[in-house]
Amino acid sequence: MSMQSNILPQIERTKITSYRDLVVWARAMDIVEMCYKLSKQIPQSEINGLTSQIRRAAVSIPANIGEGHGRKTLGECIQHLSVANVSLKELETHLLIADRLHYVKRDDLVPALRCCEEIGRMLASLIQKLRQRSSETGNLSPTPCHLFVPECFHRIESRGLHGWINAKKQADRHRYDNPQKHRPERHGRRQSR
Repeated sequence: MSMQSNILPQIERTKITSYRDLVVWARAMDIVEMCYKLSKQIPQSEINGLTSQIRRAAVSIPANIGEGHGRKTLGECIQHLSVANVSLKELETHLLIADRLHYVKRDDLVPALRCCEEIGRMLASLIQKLRQRSSETGNLSPTPCHLFVPECFHRIESRGLHGWINAKKQADRHRYDNPQKHRPERHGRRQSR
């Protein structure tokens, strides 16, 4: 019996029934909290300027992930994930501006920027996986987005983010060891041209 088969059943995954079950959404909520705390360091004179922009961009990220998950087609879901990614880049820019103007402490800024990088990688990977799945099935039509979310993006309840990263590595190793077992399923037939 391989070590991987012993490890994989112990990982508790939540079934994706809501956007709240996505790791990327949970991390996006974390960046909102970080940004609200960071923006308190910005001078009061910027309350309607940079402070407002930082908060608005941060809130837009999990909001668009949630909205995309609620859309009826996979294409709309991907579009909203792309909008979330754009808001993320906007947020990073605002944070860098706050740093250049010496409005925030660099020690407080670095974790937020690292979190932005992490969310960016997750969003890019999720968008890529959803596009890949849609091209494999030939389907951008009415299909709930959560049916296409790869297992590696499910939230792991018992171990937090590090558990998610380790579980993804283990799942990838398991797929490479058993390629026949993990072939993507096709939903429907492709139309011939």
